[in-house]
Formats: sequence, structure tokens, C-alpha cells
Amino acid sequence: MAARKRKKTRKAQYLISTDQEELGKDSDMIMGKVRAQDNMHFTLYNDGIKADQAPGSRLDEVREELVYIEFEPKKPKETRPLRFNVAVPALVQGKPKDVKALGDKTHSELEKMLKRPLDNTENITILVCKEADRNPATGRCSMDFKGRVTMSSVKNIQLIVQGPGASSPPIVVLQFGKCSSSDYTMDVTHPLSLLQAFGIVISLFENDGHA
Repeated sequence: MAARKRKKTRKAQYLISTDQEELGKDSDMIMGKVRAQDNMHFTLYNDGIKADQAPGSRLDEVREELVYIEFEPKKPKETRPLRFNVAVPALVQGKPKDVKALGDKTHSELEKMLKRPLDNTENITILVCKEADRNPATGRCSMDFKGRVTMSSVKNIQLIVQGPGASSPPIVVLQFGKCSSSDYTMDVTHPLSLLQAFGIVISLFENDGHA
């Protein structure tokens, strides 16, 4: 997969394609789109169309929400790793629930569900950042990436499932981190798809934790 940031948009938008040479907004190779509400809130959609553009009652053509990402803002001079919450449609018999925003253009449906987690345990899976271990001698935070991440970066993260579906001890379902001056590595497992994981890590390049 490849991603391209769209130009001349008021808020950050990325197109995700299976071919880096075919990244126009009308390309048949587009798999999904990451759209920012601001630099703290992001939604990943599939390649469907907006609800107000769907012809007649063709709801099957309306884009689905695949991921909602909400960053926790840092306080001034705070140096902790990134913290953010992620909501993805719950899997039912191996298939994600169909989540579409059909009316409200301001807030995504997954965002609304994340605000009411106890009412939506069957509809969404919530992911949170695994807390890093802090070295009391140096004050620095560290995480075990099993050798996959070799350089420190604010973008180095590990996500675990919170609430229903969580395991004990927690299993890292997505990890992302820096391995050279310009390269990063991503590892992902159930319940995330590759597209969902790619959409999540794209949002990291628009946010350092500060509002």
C-alpha cells in the first residue's frame, strides 16, 4: 500500500492505494481515505462515497468508517509518549460491523460510540496505547519491541485491546516504530486489518501529542 497527502485541503487528508503510481482521488486503486477533523481526531474510511452524494437510497455505496483515532493532548512541556484511543467496528463471525455516518457531518459514528463505550460493547473494539516503562534513573520511557524498533521516536507505539476482548496479559495488536533515519516498521495482528493499521499509523505523522 501507498499513501499520498492531498494538497490544497483545509484539513489533512490522505489517499491510500494499492499502487503508488495511481493515487488520484478518482483512481480505481484507492482502498481508503484518512480524514482529519483537526490534528487530534482522525477517521479512516473505505473507498465509498459520502452519504449526501449517494444516488437515491443506494446506501450500499456510502463509505464505511473503518477506524476512529482520538489523541490525548499533552500538557505544556510534557515529554511522555503519545497516548490515543482507537475505535474499530467489532468483528462478527470474522467480518466487521457495517458502520456508516449517514447524517451528522461533524462527528463520525465510531466517535459517538467511543464516547459511549458501555452502550456499544457489541459494536466496537477499543484499542489504547500500552504504557511505556519509565527508567527511574534516567527518567526516560522505554518499550520492548522485540528488536523490531531500533531508534527512539515519539511515533514509537504499541496498541492493545481494552475492555471486552482484552487478554491477560495484554497482547500487542499493532506496533509501529522507527528503525532508521527515514524508515519505520509496522506489525499488526487480529482484530485489525492491514488497511486499518496503515490508516492508524498515517495519523501519527500529523500529530506529536500537542493540540
